[in-house]
Amino acid sequence: MKRPILLLLITFLFHSLVAQSSIGVLRVQVTPNSAWVKVDTVLVKPSKDIFQPYRFNLNPGIHRIEMWAPGFKKVTDSIVIEANKAKDYQFGFKYGMLDPEFVAYRKEYKRYSINNFSRKATVGAGAVATLGLILYTFSNPAVNQYKELTLDAKERYLNSVATQDFLTNKESYERYAALYVEAQKERNLKYIVGIPVALTAGGITYWLYTKFRKKPLVKPEFTDKNPFVFRPLIEPGTGDLCIGFHLNF
Repeated sequence: MKRPILLLLITFLFHSLVAQSSIGVLRVQVTPNSAWVKVDTVLVKPSKDIFQPYRFNLNPGIHRIEMWAPGFKKVTDSIVIEANKAKDYQFGFKYGMLDPEFVAYRKEYKRYSINNFSRKATVGAGAVATLGLILYTFSNPAVNQYKELTLDAKERYLNSVATQDFLTNKESYERYAALYVEAQKERNLKYIVGIPVALTAGGITYWLYTKFRKKPLVKPEFTDKNPFVFRPLIEPGTGDLCIGFHLNF
């Protein structure tokens, strides 16, 4: 009774060792690193390490490789694995492999970005123009400057003792007084023109701002349809993903 059981155990261990020694290794490296890779029934999530390929322990034969990255169509390929040999597989997603829905989304998002920037630029330019008009209208340094010069010349003119000083100071006073009057006229003209223009620019800017707020742009959304279901099989004791049955000794 013990001999048949021992014979079966030896046979089982022998076949296990044979199966273990006939395993092949597949190293898969896919770009971009956001890609998902599935070999037969084993699926791996994207890796942060773009230089570390995925490693699969596979039985000899033909195996199916499926790859998908966000924004791209799923790609399917096949590869032949030989016993006790390692094979490298590299693949890179290209522009022509983009999902048509994602391409349409990118075009729509580009239009959205341009329109959104145009709105912000319009309101921003209007606000800057309004502020500039206000500062220009109420900034009149010449008026204050000539006012001080006129008052100073008037004081010297009225307090003059010598005839020559009296005539000189009087001439200075009259010149600065005339310049002060001209500066006031220029300031008043700026008020007459600048204030309505500033109010108009500010009103248009505010109207555009409220209009854009009431009718905001709808930001396009795109949701990738991941075709995979994550069900990884982990080789015991090694952390390697595997397909098939074999024992570690």
